[in-house]
Amino acid sequence: MIMGKGYNGRILNVDLSTKGTEIIEPDDLFYKKYFGGACLGAYFLLKELKPKIDPLSDQNMIIFSTSPITGVECPGTAMHNVITKSPLTNCITEATTPGHLGAKIKKAGYDAIIIKGKSEKPCFITINDDEISICSAADLWGKTTSQTYDFLANHFHDPGYSMAVIGPAGEKLIRYASIVTDHCFLSARGGVGAVMGSKNLKALCVKGTGDIHVADQGKLRALSEYF
Repeated sequence: MIMGKGYNGRILNVDLSTKGTEIIEPDDLFYKKYFGGACLGAYFLLKELKPKIDPLSDQNMIIFSTSPITGVECPGTAMHNVITKSPLTNCITEATTPGHLGAKIKKAGYDAIIIKGKSEKPCFITINDDEISICSAADLWGKTTSQTYDFLANHFHDPGYSMAVIGPAGEKLIRYASIVTDHCFLSARGGVGAVMGSKNLKALCVKGTGDIHVADQGKLRALSEYF
């Protein structure tokens, strides 16, 4: 089984248009074929997006995905991918991003978060393990990334959250806008921030309290020490 050996076997689907959520549970073959954050994200884009859609329309999706080694105790694995159809190139783009968000996604019990549709009003998504909320971001719209992060950090009063936010550039659909995670980590390729802005999504906030399991902790530790 893949579950417990690098993946959780669960992908979270959030539709901002309907405010609905769904858990997708792919089989082992899926994970063996599309392992890695970028491959996993590209699969869903190619499967579900119609050709020639406008990247800034509600038909596009943005995916925050992880790999089998995201968050494990090994140098260089604190990474996640942001995958979407780029408003800058009209092609699939991926922004490989360091920081804590990938590990939080895994610890919350998911291997990826797929965000579809468009919220009628500015919003942010909060994920705390199995608790998923879509909240109003009316007080956040127009704020810079630093102001947004500080506001949300004060809102949660919980250092366990990792937060990916956009600023005015993303809101105004600047085609090279970035996403900033936890004050300093950039998803800076292909205008991924503009796609968040086109969905009226100001921030993605994730907290996970579970464990990240691997098949052989001893071998992983030996490899980590070697590298």
